[in-house]
Amino acid sequence: MISRSVSLATSLAPRLRAALPLLRGGVRKFGEAGAVGRSAAFALAWIGIWSTHVDAQVPQPKLNALTPLGLSRGSTNEIAVSGTELDEPEYLYFSDPRILSRPRAGGFTVIVPTNATPGVVEARWVGRFGVSTPRRLWIADNPELIVPPTNHSRGAALLMPAGSALNGRLEAGQVAWFRVPSPATKGLTLHVAATALDSRVEPDLAVFDATGQELARNRRGGVITLAKVPEGELLISLNDLRFRGGDGFGYRLTHGALAEIAQAALPNALPPLAAANQPPPIGREPLVVPPNTFLEFKPPAELRGTFPRRGQKTGATFTARKGQVFWLELLSERLGDVTDPLVLVQRLRPERGDHGEALYADVVDLPKLDGSPGGTEYPSNSRDVAGRFEAPEDATYRVLVRDQFAQSGQSPLHSWRLSVRPETRGVSLLVLPTPPPRQVDNDRQIHGSALNLRRGETVALKVLAYRRDGFNGDIDLLATNLPPGVTAATTRIAAGQRGGSVLLTASSNLSNGVAVITVLGRYTVETNSFSTSAQAGVALWSVPDWDLERPLVRLTDAVVVGRIGAEAAPLTVGPATNVFEVAAGGKITLPFQIERRGEFTAAFKLKAAGRPELDKAKELEVAEKGTNATVELNLAEAALPVGTHTIWWEGRAPGKYRNQPEAIDAAKAELKAAEEALAKAGAADKAAAEKRKQAATDSVKAAEERAKPRDVFAAVVSRPVILRVVPAK
Repeated sequence: MISRSVSLATSLAPRLRAALPLLRGGVRKFGEAGAVGRSAAFALAWIGIWSTHVDAQVPQPKLNALTPLGLSRGSTNEIAVSGTELDEPEYLYFSDPRILSRPRAGGFTVIVPTNATPGVVEARWVGRFGVSTPRRLWIADNPELIVPPTNHSRGAALLMPAGSALNGRLEAGQVAWFRVPSPATKGLTLHVAATALDSRVEPDLAVFDATGQELARNRRGGVITLAKVPEGELLISLNDLRFRGGDGFGYRLTHGALAEIAQAALPNALPPLAAANQPPPIGREPLVVPPNTFLEFKPPAELRGTFPRRGQKTGATFTARKGQVFWLELLSERLGDVTDPLVLVQRLRPERGDHGEALYADVVDLPKLDGSPGGTEYPSNSRDVAGRFEAPEDATYRVLVRDQFAQSGQSPLHSWRLSVRPETRGVSLLVLPTPPPRQVDNDRQIHGSALNLRRGETVALKVLAYRRDGFNGDIDLLATNLPPGVTAATTRIAAGQRGGSVLLTASSNLSNGVAVITVLGRYTVETNSFSTSAQAGVALWSVPDWDLERPLVRLTDAVVVGRIGAEAAPLTVGPATNVFEVAAGGKITLPFQIERRGEFTAAFKLKAAGRPELDKAKELEVAEKGTNATVELNLAEAALPVGTHTIWWEGRAPGKYRNQPEAIDAAKAELKAAEEALAKAGAADKAAAEKRKQAATDSVKAAEERAKPRDVFAAVVSRPVILRVVPAK
């Protein structure tokens, strides 16, 4: 099953890539899909369905969507839920603990108290298989109305009430229509919240007058502002740019004052993973640079402003002595804006121009930030810039700030933040669920899953290191605030490396629950020790091919760990003892014990991890049905330095998974009891007894269907090995 899925994805990928330009073009004509449009919508809807099928794993809850996206303070709401592996729901875990929920058919009843904090909250589904990835919701003070799926023509356009937000879901190949009485004296502002609330919608928003004449359209950002509009009722159309729809394609549409509030409060894009990479605080209030102005300042300082339009200039000036060193770092894309910053440091020349104007000589063009340490699975690169500036002489210097995606006309101005500081070596950390090892070399899947631990399981948390101002040393990683039944091993990101892992291990008697943990990085700069807390990131969706579908990744509010007490890990691999010692350049044989549960009897291999030198180490090979294995570690090849190292072995193992097979026995016991009760029932009780028997029969069939074996793989991480490398004699 797994190999056929990968083969299908691999064979179709080139054709789908070739079709994307046509499909992305969508349908441009107002109200007319046509054959091409319908074909594009069908193809993209099929791609969306296909993209939900990824390499089968041991069950992990996947939350696709919560509907509606907006909730009012002081309200009780019926929230619809869609996703996979959402067995035995318990509650929604909100980042605001004052918001409560209880399960109901198809979703949850959610109670938002009047003292809930307005704005964005994160919600995670919790049930039998742990906790899901988060979805963002908007908590508002205004009414949040649900759009019925009937407004798919101009004649069925839905009236937009003043002071209310509309929450709906786009359907594949369909356009949603709305109408609003003419606000001719006030103009019109529209806002579609989609991406900022974890929706997959790429909004194509348009406004028409009563005759059908298009007044404005925005295919990027979901915002329209018209200072003047004609008399008469206006029509508004909304569709996905590629005419996709279904689960995950929700929206929140507002107009007037609510649209202005949403535009100011909701970012136009997901907070990117690269936003975890922040410069250290200056320790004083930022200076505001007015548009088309150069502000004089004294370093160190932080400055804020907006990029100039074409033909304008903006930035700041300062004086420096020869040899003074500063680090300059500009943030814009990391703030959520789609920009391509350029920062040029120039020296004021002593001579003047022909018309008495100041002349400048270029000194430093700040380079782009380093590439993405998260790789293709977790793209965390940024077009923002940072670099070292050493004053070549006593002079006045100008920092010129530009956006190479230059804005003109009435388009929104994008913001920037500039840090000018002394050299401050350090690191920012980002924690992510470690993606399972790739099955084949051309496996381009993204596994959008949360962090969950089964009984006895060890998992690895991926940690990215954004090194700052030339810091290149070791970083010790540790996890704190751990819940009962979970332990962590202290690991290390080696000098010069951009990533590592933190290992969490669950006890055999782990109980169900959710916890927020803290991941710390400790490091030394010269003789000073520092500690920093890691931020958390997430991939929101599983996709089969990152070349076909852009992975949606963003920062999240916390490092959230789900505990699965209902099941044990399919495989547990651990060293016979925890601590080993070997001489530098020598060899050592490490024994491992393997516990197999259920139908995970196949042979598998695990690769050494924890130090970059282990890339050349031998794999741990476990025979079919094997419960013991050894691996030789040759330090002449994997040249670990003298010291104490935490290492482990990781990989994947195939097997057959049965979901709750114990439920079959319980259902059969109830059926037997129901049959016995029916046999003894009198005439007055017979109908109720027959109903009980039928329900028990249905339960047996459902349990047997649920427990049918399915081919899956389990990500396997061994318990850590503490290896002491001592000097050779």
